[in-house]
Amino acid sequence: MEFPLFHPSDIIAAQAKSTVERIKRTPIVLAVQDTTSLDFTTQKSQKKEWVI
Repeated sequence: MEFPLFHPSDIIAAQAKSTVERIKRTPIVLAVQDTTSLDFTTQKSQKKEWVI
């Protein structure tokens, strides 16, 4: 789907700019990353099409 007035990268750029402005006002910024991995393949009730 295309819309001539904006591109998806415009949305990302606006979000990035907003994030940078918030960071400038904060003395400490925590860059936390969730590396959790879930494996439900051992669940007997789990159907194959539901495997993550």
